[in-house]
Amino acid sequence: MQNSEVCRLCGGVAKHIFYKKILRRYDVNFFKCSGCGSQQTEKAYWLDEAYSIPGLHIDVGAASRSVKNWLSASAFLDRLAIPRSALGVDFGSGPGLFASLMRNGGRDFRSYDSYTRPTFSSYFAVENVEGLNPEIITAFEVFEHLPEPRKTMDALLSMRAPLVIFTTWPVDGQGEDWIYYLPDCGQHIFFFSTDALRMIGRNHGYTMTICQYFYIYFDEGKLSQDQVAAIDDFSLNAVAIFKGAAFDTINRVVNGNEHIDADLATAMARFAGELGDG
Repeated sequence: MQNSEVCRLCGGVAKHIFYKKILRRYDVNFFKCSGCGSQQTEKAYWLDEAYSIPGLHIDVGAASRSVKNWLSASAFLDRLAIPRSALGVDFGSGPGLFASLMRNGGRDFRSYDSYTRPTFSSYFAVENVEGLNPEIITAFEVFEHLPEPRKTMDALLSMRAPLVIFTTWPVDGQGEDWIYYLPDCGQHIFFFSTDALRMIGRNHGYTMTICQYFYIYFDEGKLSQDQVAAIDDFSLNAVAIFKGAAFDTINRVVNGNEHIDADLATAMARFAGELGDG
């Protein structure tokens, strides 16, 4: 039995806590860091296999979750009066539904995913994030997938976006049968503790706060006092703000609008180029 290994986030000593059968065939060691409290699998040699099945397979809530993320993030950004022209990057976008909905509402969002082609926003995706200067980064259900969490988080937060909106389930004392381990899926391989999330954000100059719908990293030096106060207000009153804004957000897109028309024109031009003269 492997008794310990190095924490892939903080470099601390991660001690063995249990085994789980991944993809119903591999007996895999799990470890807990004595420093940051995060948990991790042993080095994930099975990832190619875990991602080899096309589509979202067991993640049957992906579409409804994207709608929830769209409505809640829209309400949040509107509350902070973030300009709709502000560049946003949805990191680990999967099929790109969230970015597409944000674009439908007039926000300049791009999809990025290293494993999946963002089919809902294929003409509005980026191949890499190097050199981008986004004002907003979103990362919904991404951090638990990271084989090298420190390297990826450093790269993500080094883009210095004033706002980073994300979701994950922190590991803070749950039992061995915690559903979020998802051993049948094999894609969840690192589990941040709440303290670890705060630590990595703080290391990059971010304050972290939590609301009903997501976590928020924010750089106080790049936001106004009113915007910082609005973050506090949203964290306390997210449900009421969400309910008040959701209908207006939906109503802006259900019958089409100038933003959808503009994206259609861009997509038609790109598509015509792909078709060529034939």
